Amino acid sequence: MNARQKLTLAFVAYIVLVVLAVSLRDSGLSQPLLLGLALLPLLPGIFVVLAVRDQILGMDELERTIQLEALSLAFGGMFLLLLASSLLGIAGLAPIDLGTALICMGALWGGGQLLARRRYQ
Repeated sequence: MNARQKLTLAFVAYIVLVVLAVSLRDSGLSQPLLLGLALLPLLPGIFVVLAVRDQILGMDELERTIQLEALSLAFGGMFLLLLASSLLGIAGLAPIDLGTALICMGALWGGGQLLARRRYQ
């Protein structure tokens, strides 16, 4: 199984486990069981991290440079977004929730890849 297949499988497992945890949230299960169920999606999350690492290790130097630029943009963009969210909290606005932050991080990484690829074409 190559890195892309591992990544896809891990994302699918994550989605299935999140849907399962959310659907069983109000089922009357005990609190310890609900906590375990809520944390279960972390397992495929670990495999996502490892699959991304394997994918990057299998890239040539140019692709690694593109990924480094993309991740740098995502990191910097998330820093600014979270800093702005924190500062807007001073004015009474609600902070950005984690789900929104994760979506933004993925979008920034993808956008960074597009920008970096254009630079090296």
